[in-house]
Amino acid sequence: MKENHAKYTEVFKVFEVLLIGGIIDTNYINSWADDILSKESESEYEFIELSTTTSINDLIVLLKRLSANCNLKISQRAVFGILYNSTFDVFPNIKLASRIVYRFVYENALTNMEKNFLFGIDDFLELAISGIYGDIDKLKNEFWDFLEIYQTLNFITFENWIKINNKIKENLEENLKKIQDKYSIQ
Repeated sequence: MKENHAKYTEVFKVFEVLLIGGIIDTNYINSWADDILSKESESEYEFIELSTTTSINDLIVLLKRLSANCNLKISQRAVFGILYNSTFDVFPNIKLASRIVYRFVYENALTNMEKNFLFGIDDFLELAISGIYGDIDKLKNEFWDFLEIYQTLNFITFENWIKINNKIKENLEENLKKIQDKYSIQ
């Protein structure tokens, strides 16, 4: 069966973000596309391009084109879930993970509570790293708790990302409030 690349628009956006952030490399995406190609007798050209493009810049351009019509809110939340579930050793590198997701604040897809949380983590992280104020381990735990909200959004569940996203939205405000209460300054 010929796989339709259009069903992967959010996955392509996640790949783009993780590739730009240095979490994955071109080999990861090439292998993913190879896996799809190996299961087909006839393939869309886009999967062949993904399988054979080895230049990071060319792959980013291709992923931007393929993800142009993605649901940005779902893909950004999927990045949170994938970072939570990652085997990419993002933690203990909270600064890298924070840098990757901080740019989402300016893309206006997330809720105000989500954006405020990311603003806070970024601000307090800089203060803690500089030794001015705060505890890096506490921030890491707070960020980890935030990412945990999205843990069911991962590459394995991508076909259900819309349904999972809707489920996350149902309790999002309550879950973010719990994290805020847990880590607020006493």
